[in-house]
Amino acid sequence: MRGHQFKGQLTPKLAAEGIKLAKENARDLYKDAKILYKKDRIERSVSLSILAIEETGKSRIIKEILLIEDPKELKKSWQDYRKHTEKNLSWIVPSLFIGGAR
Repeated sequence: MRGHQFKGQLTPKLAAEGIKLAKENARDLYKDAKILYKKDRIERSVSLSILAIEETGKSRIIKEILLIEDPKELKKSWQDYRKHTEKNLSWIVPSLFIGGAR
């Protein structure tokens, strides 16, 4: 249903489909960002790169949602799924470790 945000418990099948679609979308956004970068469209390339990072971050949150049973935690995780900041966490942690953070 268009305009309806899913908020309930995920089945393994729905989670797998969501992860697959997020990864495909991230890959496509990254490819488009590379094309724009090569054409010296840096600002747009960066924007699409950020969206690609966010799409990648959805996979982590979907996996968490799949395992949650508590309704309050489930609601919070769905809110996190829709926040830019939560989806951007997936790229910063490896970068911090590479830089020497503990």
